[in-house]
Amino acid sequence: MNEHCAETLRHSYATHLLEAGVDVVTLQKLLGHSDLSTTARYLHLSTRQMQKLPNVLDLLGLPKEEKKAEVKDA
Repeated sequence: MNEHCAETLRHSYATHLLEAGVDVVTLQKLLGHSDLSTTARYLHLSTRQMQKLPNVLDLLGLPKEEKKAEVKDA
């Protein structure tokens, strides 16, 4: 296995663990990183994760018509 392939596999492993809810400190230990900033490069949001985020406008409890008007005004 070449170095590029191994790094891609390692990155995929870390990303899947994060998406499964493994905390970053545990991931740091699993990957053998001494510095948390090294592990931080795996902290990106997947499209799937972004779709799960709540819509902030829904949290405001405004009627749908008001929400659309506010988005257009922004």
